[in-house]
Amino acid sequence: MKTELTMDGGVLITGGATGIGFAFARKFHSAGNRVIIVGRSENALSKAANSLSGIETGVADVSVASDRERLVAEFPDISILVNNAGLQVIAPNHRIGAAGYRV
Repeated sequence: MKTELTMDGGVLITGGATGIGFAFARKFHSAGNRVIIVGRSENALSKAANSLSGIETGVADVSVASDRERLVAEFPDISILVNNAGLQVIAPNHRIGAAGYRV
């Protein structure tokens, strides 16, 4: 069933195997979208895919340029990117510096 959340090209969600990313995947999937979840753990991606029939997965570390380029080449027609993958750095900002935030 098409809704206002249904996109023609599909939805790619980084960090989509668990937590908030997986909640996004469930919502877009229930709206009838093609959903691709991406993450670093093949095991977590497989577990998520087994609970949502028909979603696609991609193992990638989005902090690695070649992985990002491969995802763009593999899924060129997505309509929505949910950039949910994150990195946790435990240090005061003044100790991290600008270089610590670059990917």
